[in-house]
Amino acid sequence: MSTEYFLIAIFGLTLIGSLAGDNMVKGLLAGTFGLVCSLAGTASDGSTRFSFGITGLMGGISLIPAMIGLFSVSQVMIQADERGKAPEKKEVAKISGRFLPTGREFVRLLPLILECSVVGVFIGILPGAGGDIASWVGLNLAKNQSKHPELFGTGIVEGVAAPESANNAVTGGALIPLLTLGLPGSSTAAVLMGGLTIHGLAPGFELFSKYANITYCVILGFLAANILMGLVGWAVGRYLTKVSKVPIPLLIPCIAVLSLLGSYASSRNFADIYVAMAFGLIGYFFRKYGIPTGPVVLALILGPMAD
Repeated sequence: MSTEYFLIAIFGLTLIGSLAGDNMVKGLLAGTFGLVCSLAGTASDGSTRFSFGITGLMGGISLIPAMIGLFSVSQVMIQADERGKAPEKKEVAKISGRFLPTGREFVRLLPLILECSVVGVFIGILPGAGGDIASWVGLNLAKNQSKHPELFGTGIVEGVAAPESANNAVTGGALIPLLTLGLPGSSTAAVLMGGLTIHGLAPGFELFSKYANITYCVILGFLAANILMGLVGWAVGRYLTKVSKVPIPLLIPCIAVLSLLGSYASSRNFADIYVAMAFGLIGYFFRKYGIPTGPVVLALILGPMAD
């Protein structure tokens, strides 16, 4: 299986080409940097590498703090830098429009949604792949099929529908190897497997015969959860847009505190706070010099699988 996983990782790394933007060299440099960072931690032979004697890095660089640093902390630095150069806009454009797409838009997006959902299910079946990889694959799929790929990253609806469809489909796909073979497809599925084991439920054919009432309750629970997520999003979405009216001087410290708090909460490790700050600084310079941050995240996700 190691050969197959390595080839899957290499296939995923080819998506860097679509995430590189206008400068392929900068995209490849960003991907190489991400691969080097993914090598930090304990190797298969028990030796440590790129930990620089820091105990918190012996387990490797956590993905969540790195992403928070690259996208959130770096954005805080950019906003703080730009605030000192240009006058702040006091009036915010009024946000309007429909919460749900029109019938014509939905019909146009339906083939893409179904295609990315199928991709997400198959990626969910692969143990350890997860929703992050599915989101990037879905985004790349939509971008390659679009007649206007240059609009991706500007809020185009295809750029939202494709990765979200693939990401949401992963949860269902991860249940297939979990319930049938006892192989969790993600960390969340592993937690669910632990819950089943605690209650004396062994994954396998008995879940669909002897314990069918519990198994189908779990499946129906996933269906209900997705419906409730849509209803809650519809209820609070219009109010969340008011965040855009909060003054930048108040928003910057709040985002910074919440970002560092989220980094610590992900694994309750103080080293993750420093990881988020370090990647925030790296992301700041990347944005300043036009180096894309997407390839870094993709390489961080796929690097351990290839290793």
